[in-house]
Amino acid sequence: MKALPTIFLTLLLLTVGCNGEEPSPTEEFPTAAEITAELEAANDFAPDHRISPWNWTQSPVVSLEDPELYLGFSFTNSTDEAIGANELWGSSRLTLRLAHAPDYLLNIPLMEMMDDGEISDGLSPGEQETMVGDVALVATFEEKGLYHLGWETPFGQSIFGIIALPEMEYLLYRLDSDPAYNSWGLYMYGEDGVVMNGLGRRTIDLGEAMLPDLIERLDDERECFIEGSEEATIGSMYAHRVCDYAAIMIARIARLEVPELRGRSAVARQPGIEVVREWCDQLYGPE
Repeated sequence: MKALPTIFLTLLLLTVGCNGEEPSPTEEFPTAAEITAELEAANDFAPDHRISPWNWTQSPVVSLEDPELYLGFSFTNSTDEAIGANELWGSSRLTLRLAHAPDYLLNIPLMEMMDDGEISDGLSPGEQETMVGDVALVATFEEKGLYHLGWETPFGQSIFGIIALPEMEYLLYRLDSDPAYNSWGLYMYGEDGVVMNGLGRRTIDLGEAMLPDLIERLDDERECFIEGSEEATIGSMYAHRVCDYAAIMIARIARLEVPELRGRSAVARQPGIEVVREWCDQLYGPE
């Protein structure tokens, strides 16, 4: 398999939050920015090897209803001798448990989560090997909480954190804290008003139940950054904000036709946001 591109080395599956403790039911979960690599210091790997877990979804959060979690595992041979990759991966195990819980919910050979399990015969000095798999196919996230996902190999282990939330809380978490908003499928909501499949459509499909929380975000002017090439060009053209996304989704749920929300600037879209706000005030009353 090809070595993991450098850009993905920055997309680590971030580890457990600031104090390493499981939040109590009354505490808010940390934001993605606050879920740091604190546990990394406790990971037990030989100094001449490197481990790089990363996540296609770019978020350390999963939905209990749709636990999408594609992980990549990268191991670099920094020694002067070849390493048998089959021995490395074949002896690796994937473990999962609620933070601080004694019992494993998952404890299987890593190869069982891979689609085909095909890897190279060995790693030359300096060579990197990667594997990618969908953890959601083998893992079970049955309750809301902070989970520890572990990768155990003959060279040591790595532990990182995942937060599992109910669908509504998951979508709001992502809306508040995504580093990039490509997954929302709303960056093309411009002159054609296109809503693609993604987190935006999932939010709209939940309907009126999402309205109170979306209304709270009509004043959130943080930009919804879009990464990539063509997508980034379109994203920078419109520079949607969280309040724009909230207004677009409210309008779709309410079946309101608000052409102003398709404007190419925040100034052009603001009248549309006020139309949506007025509709919300009539439904729920002003805050």
